[in-house]
Amino acid sequence: MKILRYLILTLLMTALSVCLFAQKPADIFRKNAKNQPNIPIKPGPNSTVVQGDSSKKVIITTSDSLLQGEQSFKTKVTYDARDSTIMDATQDIVYLYKDGIVKYDDIELKADFIKILWKKNEVFATGTIDSTGKKVGFPIFTQAGTVYNADTIRFNFKSKKGIIKGLITKQGEGFVQGRNVKKDQNDNMFLTKGHYTTCDLVHPHFYVNMTKFKVANNAKNGTKQVISGPFNLVINDIPLPIGLPFGYFPMPKQQEQGTSGILFPTYGEEPRGRGFYLREGGYYFAINEYVNASVTGQIYSKGGWGLGVTSQYKKLYRYQGNLAIRYNRNTTGDEANPKATPDFQINWTHTPQSHGRSTFSAMVNASTNGYGQRNGFDSQAYLQSALGSSVQYSTIFNNFGRAGVSLRLDQNMATKVLNNSIDYNFGINQFQPLKNKNAITPAWYESFRLALDMNGSVSVTNDLRYSTQNAYSFRVSKEGQTFKQDTVLPVKAENLSTILEGAQMKTRYGVPITLPNFKLFKFINLTPSINYSGEIFTKRQSFEYNPRDSSVIVRNTEGFFNTYNYSFSVSTNTRVYGTFKFKHFGRLAAIRHTFAPSVSFSTSPDFSDPKYGLFQIVKVNTKNDVVYAPRFRGLSSAPGPSGIISFGASNTFEAKLKSKSDTATKAFEKVMLLDNLSFGGSYNLLADSLKLSDITIGTSANIAKKFQVTLGANLNPYKYIAAEGYYTGKKINRFLYEDGKLLSLQSLNFSVSTSFRPPGAKAKLDQKNSKDATKEQVKQIKQNIDQYVDFDIPWSINLSYQYGYTKQGLAEATVISSATFSGDFSLTPKWKFTFRSGYDFATLAIPYTDIGVTRDLHCWGMSFNWIPAAQGARANTYNFEIHAKSTILRDLKLSRRRTFQDRGVFQ
Repeated sequence: MKILRYLILTLLMTALSVCLFAQKPADIFRKNAKNQPNIPIKPGPNSTVVQGDSSKKVIITTSDSLLQGEQSFKTKVTYDARDSTIMDATQDIVYLYKDGIVKYDDIELKADFIKILWKKNEVFATGTIDSTGKKVGFPIFTQAGTVYNADTIRFNFKSKKGIIKGLITKQGEGFVQGRNVKKDQNDNMFLTKGHYTTCDLVHPHFYVNMTKFKVANNAKNGTKQVISGPFNLVINDIPLPIGLPFGYFPMPKQQEQGTSGILFPTYGEEPRGRGFYLREGGYYFAINEYVNASVTGQIYSKGGWGLGVTSQYKKLYRYQGNLAIRYNRNTTGDEANPKATPDFQINWTHTPQSHGRSTFSAMVNASTNGYGQRNGFDSQAYLQSALGSSVQYSTIFNNFGRAGVSLRLDQNMATKVLNNSIDYNFGINQFQPLKNKNAITPAWYESFRLALDMNGSVSVTNDLRYSTQNAYSFRVSKEGQTFKQDTVLPVKAENLSTILEGAQMKTRYGVPITLPNFKLFKFINLTPSINYSGEIFTKRQSFEYNPRDSSVIVRNTEGFFNTYNYSFSVSTNTRVYGTFKFKHFGRLAAIRHTFAPSVSFSTSPDFSDPKYGLFQIVKVNTKNDVVYAPRFRGLSSAPGPSGIISFGASNTFEAKLKSKSDTATKAFEKVMLLDNLSFGGSYNLLADSLKLSDITIGTSANIAKKFQVTLGANLNPYKYIAAEGYYTGKKINRFLYEDGKLLSLQSLNFSVSTSFRPPGAKAKLDQKNSKDATKEQVKQIKQNIDQYVDFDIPWSINLSYQYGYTKQGLAEATVISSATFSGDFSLTPKWKFTFRSGYDFATLAIPYTDIGVTRDLHCWGMSFNWIPAAQGARANTYNFEIHAKSTILRDLKLSRRRTFQDRGVFQ
C-alpha cells in the first residue's frame, strides 16, 4: 500500500508540474529563446514595449496600487533589462531580456531571461542561447545576502517558496549543488541528486555525494545544517567505498574563528618500529574568534597509541600564543615480546605585544628523552639534542627600577641532564648622584654613575657529576652513599628526593660604579670602573681525598653562606680606517679596511686565600698534586690573584666597485668582503704560572651575497704532559714555541652554506596575497615560507657543509664533518618533489634523509614522504596524507608541508 500511495503521489506531482509549465507564456518563451534568444516577442494589442539601449537604462516600478487584495506586494518591485522589456497587460506578465534584474524586499534576481507573473506573484528566470549555441546568462538569485546560482528558478514573492533546477549555492564555508530543489518560506531547501563540498569550482575536485538531502535553516542564530540520506565520498570523480546510511553536516554561521570540523588522519608505516599507523586524525574546535583547539590521536598496528591537544589563541593588540600537549605510548618489537615506552611533550609559546610597564612571555619546549626521535614529524625534531624552556615576567618601576622572575628548564637529550631553576632579579638603573641639574656646562666628574643589581636562582639538577678545571674524577657523597663521577640520575619517582635534596639557592648582588670617561689624544676612549659584588649560597661543599681509589669525595653542608668579591678595571678602544686605491684593476676601485683594537685591564685579590673561604686546596693523586676546588657550585670568582690584561681586535674589509654601466644611477657600489675578522686573548700578570690564556680567532663573511661562511678557532700556547688522573693530560708552564711549535689547535669550527632559486622568486613571494586572509595571517605565512611548498617557485636548492674539530690536551681528537642538501623541484605545475639528505664524512654514513612528493589538488593537498635513512627504528618509515586546503593557501598557491603544523591563529 505504501508503494501504491507513493506512485499515486508521484503521478499527481508530475501532473501538477506539467500544468504549471504548460501555460502559453512559458511556451512562447521556450520557442523564442530557442530560435531568437535576443529578439523580443511580438507585443499584443494590450502590450507595451520598452526598448533599451547601451546608453540608457529604463526602470519601471510596479507598486501596491497596481494590484488589489491578496495579490498585492508588501513593497515595490523594481525591474530592468538591457535589451528589452515587454509588458503584456492582458495576461499581467512582464518579459525581461538580456541582463534582466528584479528587486523586491531583500530579494534580487538576475538572468538573461526573466518572466514576472503579476497574478500569481511569481517570477521565472533562466538563461538564453547565444550565437555560438552556448547557454549564457544563468539566473543569480540573492536573498538576505545568500546567493543561489541555478539553471532555472521559479519563485513566489508572497509565499517565499521556489523551485530551482541545477542549484549551486554557498552555505557557510561550503557549497551545495542539487539537480532539483524546492525552497520554502523558512529558507529550507529540499534537494535531490546533489552534493556538498568546500571546493569553490563548478566541477569540484571532491564532494559528498547524496541522493536526497535537506538544508535546514535556523532563523534564530542564522546557522544551517545539511541532513542527508545515504551518501559517499567522491575524490577527483572517483567514488570511494566509504559511506553511511545517513549524515549530518553542521554549517555554522561564518565568523572569524572559522568552522569546526573533522581532521583527516595521515597514513604510513614504520617497518622497524610501531608498524602501520593512522596519525593526527581528530576534530577541530573553532571555539570563538580568540581561541581554537584541535584534539588529535594516533594508533599503530603493534599496539601503540597517542593523544594530543593543540590550541592557538590571540587577543588583538595584547598577546598571542600556541599550546600543544601530546602523550604517546609507543609499542615496538615483535608481538610475542612487545616493548612499551611512554612519551610526553609540551610546547607553549606566549608572545605579548609591547605596551605598558609589565610583560609576560613564555617559550616552553619540554619532553621525555628520545621523544623527537620516536615521534618527531620532521628532521629538526628528529635531530634536536637539546631543549630549552623559559617563562618570564618583568616590570619597570617609574623608569628607575626593574624586577623580574623566570622559570627555566634546560634538557640535554644526549647526556639526559635536566637543569631546572627559578631565577629572579631586581635592579636600580644607573643614575648620576653628582649631577648638577642647573649647570650649563657639566663638569667632568658629573658623569660618575652608580647602579644596583641583584639576581638569584633556586636551581636543581639530576647531574651529580663534579668536575674541576683539570677534569679530575670526583665523587659526590650523600648519607654514606657515594655516586660516581659520571652519575646522572634518571628523573623518576624514586629519585626525586635525592634530586630535590641537591637543590641550591643562590643570590648575587652587585654595585657597579662607572667612573667618568676620558679621551686620550682625541682618538682613544678610556673607561674606568669599579665593581663590588657578593653571593649568598645555601650549600657549601667540602672535599676529602680517598687514597683507596685515588678519588675525591664531595660532601654538602646546608646553611646560608655569604661571599663577596671586588675588582677594578679600565678599558680603552679606538677605530682606525685605511683605504687602498687601485687605478688599473678592472672594476675594483678601492678596498677599505676598518681596524678596531681594544685593551682592558682588571685586577682583583687572591680569592683562593683561606680567609675568603671560597676555595679548598684538594689533593688529587698519590703524587701530591693539588687543585683549587670551589666550595660553592656556580661560584663567579676565580682562584689566585688577578691582574689581567685583555686584548683583542676586529677587522672589516669592504670593496668599492665601479658600476657596470656608464648610465647607472650610482658611479660606485660597495661590496662587503669580510664582515668580521677578530682575535682575542688575555694575560694574567699576577698568576704564578699559565699566565697567557688561549687565543681565539673568528671570522664571518657573505661571499658574493650567496655564500655564508663562518670560521672559529681556539689555540693553546702551552704544553701538555701525561699525568695520573688527568685524562686530557696536565698543562704545564712551558710555551710550545720553546719546543719549536707556536700554538696547538684546541678546537676549530667551520661552516659554509648557500641557496639557489630562480630569478624573481623573492618578488613572487612579496606579491602573494589572499582576499580571504588578514594582513597578520599573510605575514605569518611569509615569515615561515620554508614550512610550505610554493608551487610558484619551480625549483630551489639549499647546500651546507659543517666541520668541527676538538682536541683537549692529549685526549683523542673528535671530528665532525658532514654535508647536507635540501630543496624541491616541480615536475609539472601541480607536482612538487622535496628532498633532504647529505653525507657524514666522519662516520662514512648517510644521515637523516627525507624524500617527499606533493600534489596540488586545488582545494586538497596530497603528500607522500619516505625516510630511507635514519638511526634506529624510524628508518624506512613512510607517510601518506590527503588534507583539505584553506582558501588562504589556495590563493597563495601554497601547500602545507607534512612536517609542519600550522602555528598561525585561525588558518
